[in-house]
Amino acid sequence: MNVSYSLSLEGVEYIPDFIKTPPSTCDKITQFEFNLIYAFTTSELKSDEKPWVEFQAKCQHLFYPDIVIKSYVESRSDKPILEFEEALKMKFDSKKVAHQNFLKSLERKNIHQLLLEIIIASSLNKNEWLTTVIIDLLGRDITNYSVWINENIIPNSRQKYAKYINRTFELVNESSIDEFYKLMFFKKFTHISTGDSRLKLTQLLNQTFGATLEFDITSYKYGVKMTPFWVQELENFNEKKRLVERFFATPAVKELSDYNGLLFEYNLPKVGSGRDKIIDKIASEYKDYNFDKMMSLISGLRNPVFKKELVKRDKYFERPIFSIERTFLNKKLREKKSSWLAYQLLYLGQRNEEIIKNLMVDL
Repeated sequence: MNVSYSLSLEGVEYIPDFIKTPPSTCDKITQFEFNLIYAFTTSELKSDEKPWVEFQAKCQHLFYPDIVIKSYVESRSDKPILEFEEALKMKFDSKKVAHQNFLKSLERKNIHQLLLEIIIASSLNKNEWLTTVIIDLLGRDITNYSVWINENIIPNSRQKYAKYINRTFELVNESSIDEFYKLMFFKKFTHISTGDSRLKLTQLLNQTFGATLEFDITSYKYGVKMTPFWVQELENFNEKKRLVERFFATPAVKELSDYNGLLFEYNLPKVGSGRDKIIDKIASEYKDYNFDKMMSLISGLRNPVFKKELVKRDKYFERPIFSIERTFLNKKLREKKSSWLAYQLLYLGQRNEEIIKNLMVDL
């Protein structure tokens, strides 16, 4: 299958859609509006962004005459790109200690690490291993990968980073794993590719697979077992609900991951020891969840039955969902500056000016 897949990450940003052009005069905006606009448009300005430069000079002194806008470029590094380069160039040898250590460092905490493991499995022609990693990736929320890219890869390096992701596409495409899993893998990445590159990727998928592969999501192998993938692809809520119900009634539930918490938004296992075991595990471990796991769990909390069950184990879940999410995002923002986190907190109603004043991250 000789197909070239292309993914561009140049558009991976978190800028509110309503911000188009600078206001004409300063007196027509409030301090909060200034904070929001400034935070998402004026950091790391390029020379051709004259309107925003003028807006900064004209309006900033009215609200914050005494502050210096901060930049957090230094919080990012080339480590993810170097990891891709190392994985792609090494001829993996499981007997070499250095290679063993590299593999051990991949804890599958995010999609970046999963892609590195996909490269290693491909280099060894281990199709069973490769399939296992891809299935794990398919159950994750791809939008969280966009957040990770935004926080860890500086804009000028994203084109290079995207090139390595494209190389991963080629390795999967060249492998002899199940064609259905290949299709799911490529479809997954249409959700973070933007503009023309997303259209191109979608067209390639349709040209390559559309006429020859059709999914039967009622099947066990490609449907029920892959429910964590399909709940993010399907649009009909009731269809998702029925599929999740079937998932929890089959042996597939034994493969439920902490990253699949969003399934609980649509259904729960039937009352009994199985349900209790799953919910007890979540209640005892959620405090140690990383970003991806917790955001997935927060999605699941939209199901009031699931939320009620967690409240029985931990009163923390009595709080409104937006409050739980806001507390978690504030904690993450203290750990690492992020435009996405700041915007989400604003969206959730947190009007603390320090979020914007002390952030002002480069995009």
